Amino acid sequence: MEFTAVINTINTTSLTNQQLDEIAEAVQYARAQLAHRAARSLRAGDTVQFHSNKMGGVVSGKIEKVAIKYATVKTGLGRYRVPMNMLESIKESV
Repeated sequence: MEFTAVINTINTTSLTNQQLDEIAEAVQYARAQLAHRAARSLRAGDTVQFHSNKMGGVVSGKIEKVAIKYATVKTGLGRYRVPMNMLESIKESV
């Protein structure tokens, strides 16, 4: 099923509160899996980028520490604790 079809089904079907809770749990599980996959693929020293509304766009830096769900990223503006699923690896030019 396509993404738009899922959204349309949720919006147009009269779902019970229990069904909506089950959908919310499925979304939470999917987000956790994204974070776990990102944690396995990123290591300290990797160069990454993430989008920040507070800083007005894309911010890049190096990972200093990887925890279970968050990574500490050192940027030119300071250190930030960023959720793993927000990080995107970028290649360094040599």
